[in-house]
Amino acid sequence: MSLIAYLCIGPVSAQGLEGNILHHSDAINIEILEDPRGELRIEDVAYSPMAQQFQTFSNPSFNYGITTKTIWLRLTLPPGTSDDLSFLEVVNPYLDMVRMYTPDKYGFSTQQAGDSLPFNERPYAFRTFVFDLDTSRESGVYYLQLMSSGNLHFMINLWSSKGFTEYASNSQLLIGLYFGLVIIMGFYNLLIYLTIREKAHLYYVIYIASFCLFVGSMNGLTFQYLWPDFPSWAQISISAFAGLVVISALVFTREFLQTMNFAPQLDRLLVFLIGLAFMQTLLSLSGEIAVAARVSVSLGIILPPIIWLSGLICWRAGYRPARFLVIAWSVFLVTVMINGLTHADMLPATLFTTYAMQTGSALEVILLSWALADRMAVLKKERGKIQQAYLGQLKINNVMLEDKVRERTSELSKAIDLATEKSRQLEKANIELKELATRDGLTALLNHHTFIEQFKHLIEDARRYKYYISVLLIDLDNFKQINDKYGHLAGNSVLVEAARIFRKAIRESDLAARYGGEEFVIVMSRATLPEAMEKAEQIREQIDQLRLDDHPQLKCSVSVGVTTVDWRSTDIDYNMILSAADTAMYTAKSRGKNRICSFDSDFRVVQGNNKT
Repeated sequence: MSLIAYLCIGPVSAQGLEGNILHHSDAINIEILEDPRGELRIEDVAYSPMAQQFQTFSNPSFNYGITTKTIWLRLTLPPGTSDDLSFLEVVNPYLDMVRMYTPDKYGFSTQQAGDSLPFNERPYAFRTFVFDLDTSRESGVYYLQLMSSGNLHFMINLWSSKGFTEYASNSQLLIGLYFGLVIIMGFYNLLIYLTIREKAHLYYVIYIASFCLFVGSMNGLTFQYLWPDFPSWAQISISAFAGLVVISALVFTREFLQTMNFAPQLDRLLVFLIGLAFMQTLLSLSGEIAVAARVSVSLGIILPPIIWLSGLICWRAGYRPARFLVIAWSVFLVTVMINGLTHADMLPATLFTTYAMQTGSALEVILLSWALADRMAVLKKERGKIQQAYLGQLKINNVMLEDKVRERTSELSKAIDLATEKSRQLEKANIELKELATRDGLTALLNHHTFIEQFKHLIEDARRYKYYISVLLIDLDNFKQINDKYGHLAGNSVLVEAARIFRKAIRESDLAARYGGEEFVIVMSRATLPEAMEKAEQIREQIDQLRLDDHPQLKCSVSVGVTTVDWRSTDIDYNMILSAADTAMYTAKSRGKNRICSFDSDFRVVQGNNKT
């Protein structure tokens, strides 16, 4: 769920050139110029002495906090890096104005977007700001002008056409899943409210609705789909919805925790904060976005510990449902505090810190729904006790009998709960024991015994369903020398990192196991010998490039023996297959190590690489 909230907010930047996306810190030279009064034009920053005042900027993101400065960027693409690039993306959907200037023979061509313009005036109908790159020019220089009346923080990504298409499609799917979950939980609690008329459920529904609108505004989704022709409202909606989120969260907390009864002093503080959030909302609606943003950030910083403390006090006062609310807000409000500190420029603006709040929101929605369900159970139980007490007063002659029955029922309930808990613990222990019994303790790969059993079944399936299987027997070269020179802790680290590479290389239908010591085995189902050799070479190259942070000079290599078994070979058992792979592996070692040798289905050495 965290992966869905994370991708709902914006693209995941990559380091370096990796296919579809190019992160600015590795591919382009970025220079920055501050324009405090917003008076400079493109001709001033491109040709005048101001052009010499640009300063190189190397951080992967830009964060100026709450400011009204205009920022100019000069982006220079080194020769050869722009051939496959089509788009430049500015990741912050609530910047007031973003202009991109591209030098041409007539001066400059201009593209512009921002939440101060109608949505349909953007170059591309996307929630962030996307501009075309003119890669036909000899010069790789571009200028960006960025303005904001609130938080001025953003990232820059360069995309190929294919990469951006894939990213846009996948992120839209994840956005739908994320908001679908939150909206479903909102409708679920709305139906409960309509059934039992409990105000806490109604306040929670209002909170979910406010939060959805807030997150949608931060993503640029509400501007894209709900009010694309109203840029003025788009500019103030984020701050306004932030105030509604705070108000609804505090109202829900007061009702749920019953702070009027369990923490009256804190209740008065919550009422004061509700009034402050109401003022912040009014400031937003009146157009005082910068002031409202500062109030909103302040509330985001001080609100989490206050609400968490309210839940803890009510919990300690004996209000049982508070414990679930404490857990839920502990998850979510910590991320709110991180988000507030980031917008106050107290933490660096990374993807995690900027969007930590949304990451925790999905879990918070589920946990608070759980808390409401527990609260209903508590209220139902309390009403039952009141009813029992009332009936006891009416039936005075049965008081003693009813007390005994209640006592026995309570004991039986505790005994059942205890037995259920013990059963759960035993089941969990059995699962853990089974996992320990089948996995190698260091590498978490299958151990030798489990591998043999699963390998036998795989051979039977291959014969039944008529497909090939290939076996890769892998041995870490010179492992004893590594232990002797760098120590057993370094040797263990090599084993763990190698196992990680093996797990990443195999498919779901394959097997990977620690065969013994520094030997590993991989079984690939439905794989021919050429396919197995290709996979073995990939593994060999990755091991050859493996370096440990603590020992960067330590180099690793592997010798790999590969054999493929024809499903028609009914007279071959697993021992013969492993023996053939083992012989091929030792042949690779005898030929100089750090190489691959393979056997055909008749167990003859047929080829080997010459890698050294």
